[in-house]
Amino acid sequence: MKIVVTGGGTGGHVFPALVLMQHLTSHEIVYAGSSKGLEKKLAAAYGFRFLEIDSMPLTGKRVLKNFIGILVLCKGTLQSLLFLFKFKPNLIIGTGGYVSFPVLAAGWVLKIPTVLLEQNLLPGKTTRIFSRLSSCVCVSFEETAKFLPKVKTKFTGNPVRAEIGSIQHDAACAVLGLSAERPVILVMGASQGAKSLNSCLLEALRLMQDETWQILHLTGESHYHDVLQKAQGVQNKEALVYKAFPFADKMEIFYAASDLIVSRAGATTIAEILTAGKPSILIPYPYAADNHQEINARWLEEKKGCEMLLEKDLTPESFYGILKEWLSKPDKLKEAGKQAKLLSNPDAAEKIIAVLEETVKRESKTK
Repeated sequence: MKIVVTGGGTGGHVFPALVLMQHLTSHEIVYAGSSKGLEKKLAAAYGFRFLEIDSMPLTGKRVLKNFIGILVLCKGTLQSLLFLFKFKPNLIIGTGGYVSFPVLAAGWVLKIPTVLLEQNLLPGKTTRIFSRLSSCVCVSFEETAKFLPKVKTKFTGNPVRAEIGSIQHDAACAVLGLSAERPVILVMGASQGAKSLNSCLLEALRLMQDETWQILHLTGESHYHDVLQKAQGVQNKEALVYKAFPFADKMEIFYAASDLIVSRAGATTIAEILTAGKPSILIPYPYAADNHQEINARWLEEKKGCEMLLEKDLTPESFYGILKEWLSKPDKLKEAGKQAKLLSNPDAAEKIIAVLEETVKRESKTK
């Protein structure tokens, strides 16, 4: 088959797409996305053909910016129409984000079968718009079905990289130069990092100097050098160990080494934490569209897999306090990790591929 995959802007939309594409390598695949997002860099790194499509988000009340955005989306839709007409794909897979809008719109005009993937519990705008125009929507949370056409919605889970959960704790610690006998805390923002979380951690490090903790900090590439400069004098003391990294190519190692994870609450990050079977403290990004990160985090907190800390309540003292509380209760860590693992969907990719095959078969019969 010929398949076009579209979606991106952030790792939360890109990584599920790449996982599926790795399962579909026997087909001819093109990844259509923005040159400004992560998708172009990652598609190239994974060896997939990439098609640049113009796109721009429509947000806020700035009339001029939205007008320009509409023009950009129209241009992107025209680009997509020309490509799809020439390429003639059997299927389009949309993984979300404004990046996918032009391709999905063009696919609808050309009546190409389309399957959407929705990572968040509360569907994004693109999914809500195209859910009635698509063949099927695969969702990561069962609760998402109440926001979408039920007849088209299938609960599959969110596909994650197969390597996650495949490495033992002691082996991962050895790779990272850590002691397997001391607590390891992984602190990370979104795929681009989180400036406010970085700042709070750096201030909190001064409160942690006497703790025998080992902290792995994924800063985001754009924040890395600034974090290193500010961390001077508070890292690698006799007790506390602090290691900063701009980005992790092998997240499976960082997850495996961790005893506790502090993170934003993007749906794909949560899916990876569940697959790794790790307890977590989730700090939702407060400006996410429709506050979807808080909705994701609240779901996991209600399932006893994490504790949510809102950014408005985030201070160096509250940050240190919540870490100390969790790490002083091994049973709490163990139970939260166990519950996280029970909530994971390790066969999500296979379920989605079954939906794709069923969709193509059904649509071909109707033509």
